[in-house]
Amino acid sequence: MAYKFMRIKKYFQFISEVIEPKVDSWLDLPKSQKGQFTEAPKLDPNDIKDIKIDFKLIESNDAEELYQVIFPNNIVKKYPFLGDYTKEEHDKRYLTISKVKFHNNRLHFVPGIPPESKGTGLGLTIYKQFIKFLGYGSSNVVAKVAAKKLWSKIIKDEDFISLLTDQSVLVFDKNYKGDIDKVVKNFVSTKFVSKEFLQIDPELENRLGDWFKFWKKGNPESLINFNPEHLKKLINKNIDLKPKSGDIVYDEKTKKIYYIYFDFPDKKQGTIYHCGSMSDKKSGEPENLPISSVSNFKVIKRLPFTSKNTGYTMVPKRTID
Repeated sequence: MAYKFMRIKKYFQFISEVIEPKVDSWLDLPKSQKGQFTEAPKLDPNDIKDIKIDFKLIESNDAEELYQVIFPNNIVKKYPFLGDYTKEEHDKRYLTISKVKFHNNRLHFVPGIPPESKGTGLGLTIYKQFIKFLGYGSSNVVAKVAAKKLWSKIIKDEDFISLLTDQSVLVFDKNYKGDIDKVVKNFVSTKFVSKEFLQIDPELENRLGDWFKFWKKGNPESLINFNPEHLKKLINKNIDLKPKSGDIVYDEKTKKIYYIYFDFPDKKQGTIYHCGSMSDKKSGEPENLPISSVSNFKVIKRLPFTSKNTGYTMVPKRTID
């Protein structure tokens, strides 16, 4: 009886502290008004309420896997745009979704759901079933607002258990049978994490080893905080490194910590770095910063997947999470 009571207590603690993202975290989104679409969707939400979606691997390389989203034949027959549809560029392709391998199965919708199905819940259904297909998936602050809204709903779904940081979210299917410790270790070691915005489902935390308790208490090698002495040690440890894509850096002028997601050329500024920023009061503010500013930042952590030469560079037009 006592055990059952503790489980109920933990569940309600999760409802109040984890499912609802903390104020000023990147998934703390303002509620939008309904009916913002210019045209009524042509897809009947009732037709997709309980559909079973399959996923077929159609392309794979060292960094990414691309999957075709396959709907039941009766649905495609009624709604041909869910099979093969025409994009604005008149380039026919299947509805596809991808995962970035070395980024904890970070999901991309390429190029997104057809306009005829927007506002029907189809995107959410695809995301949920794809996460269950993979076992787990993740996203980050660079995601489009529409994608963030999907993730904010997924972490509230009882079929999933999640870990939310100041810049990223990791979601597992509750029935995932793989090595959860390995996945979470990779996630927190390659992420920009602050104690202030760290939230974890108690059920997920209970499935992790003792290492997580140690890490959560403030292992200086992996948990970022704004303690001046802590930052000074990290800066001194990486004193010879110059900022590049994939680095976590500190701006001594603004007192902000940045995660440099990717860079792209700019005619006026030379190079622009797309960053996620965090102060000691707020997280998840994307910023585009010129190389003239970034070059003065101090590297406090270099993540394991960054290239020795150019860092992890992402093409901006593919950031449709």
